[in-house]
Amino acid sequence: ALQLGNYRVTDNYIISRNKLTIVQNFTTSDDNFTKQHREEISFLITKLSADTLIIQPLSTRAKFYARAKEYHFGNLKKSVDTSFHFKRLVFSSSICYGSCPNLLIEINADGRYYLKGREYSGEHEGYFQGNLSTVLLDSLTSYLQKSRLRQMYAWKQTMEISDTPEYLLVIENNYEKLDLQTNYPPLNLKELISFLLNSRYKLTLTKMPAAYVFKW
Repeated sequence: ALQLGNYRVTDNYIISRNKLTIVQNFTTSDDNFTKQHREEISFLITKLSADTLIIQPLSTRAKFYARAKEYHFGNLKKSVDTSFHFKRLVFSSSICYGSCPNLLIEINADGRYYLKGREYSGEHEGYFQGNLSTVLLDSLTSYLQKSRLRQMYAWKQTMEISDTPEYLLVIENNYEKLDLQTNYPPLNLKELISFLLNSRYKLTLTKMPAAYVFKW
């Protein structure tokens, strides 16, 4: 299940012979998130292996949403970029129509962690600092290396989604700077964003006496 603000969607995938059906159960602000809605979107599978999935829109809804005649997918577990190491990462999340936390986070390669909590950040409202443990830093590095970030430099979100917070991610390494903005993260970024959103609960934070200047 994916929770982005008040927009909650559960995806189920059904494969029957050469057909892939995505079943979405979701809520919407149209009825104040009180009812569950269901939608089925079907694709024709033209290739399926341990490394590759190729599909074509099949149902009317799939053709309506599709922006290409064919989609190619690779196995994310086999596309880890172990050469990717970050120098500094800055992440922000905005409020939404509900109670999404408004956060600004900076993490440095040595584990130094800075947080500015704004609306709906609860006990973390204000400026805080801490240090990621070796385990947490290794986890972050792993998420970054699994996120296929080198392929994201030309990526722009094309789908328009409401009821969700805006995420901004700035990642620096020794040679490049990557800026990403989305309110509906692609699959390769979901684990990374989930880790960053919940990171403030995983370490000991100390409230700072003065404002911290984030390094974008």
